Amino acid sequence: KALEEANANVKGMVAIFSYGFGIADENFKNADIQLHTLSNYENLLEQALETNYITEEEEETLQSWRTNPAEWNI
Repeated sequence: KALEEANANVKGMVAIFSYGFGIADENFKNADIQLHTLSNYENLLEQALETNYITEEEEETLQSWRTNPAEWNI
């Protein structure tokens, strides 16, 4: 938003990682800005499960956190 206010022509945004929070996705959509990431939370959890870094139960907990992190107050 600051870039657009400075009259920059914003074509999109590139990031290494995204948690895929709904509010962030909504903000990019409302601003009509495309977001491209190299990886995301879903890929991270998938890899963690495949390598037995986390259990399926832990994956469910982590998905729950991502759905509404504000409720966790950690």
